[in-house]
Amino acid sequence: MAKQSKDFSASNAMIDFKQMKIVEFPKKKDDEVKVYDLTKILEEWNKIEGISFKIGLSEDIEPESNTY
Repeated sequence: MAKQSKDFSASNAMIDFKQMKIVEFPKKKDDEVKVYDLTKILEEWNKIEGISFKIGLSEDIEPESNTY
């Protein structure tokens, strides 16, 4: 059976709930910031059953030592 996929992802991003925006910050200093309308994204997925939803944060942690 044929399949069709639909997704939205943003990395290195921030949710601005008050403005209902997702702000994606560039990985390279000279690249531009990208802003997405969170309301529009959620409306596109409204009442679609069977979706997967995940929000995550990955941060570096300091090592206990720099010597072995």
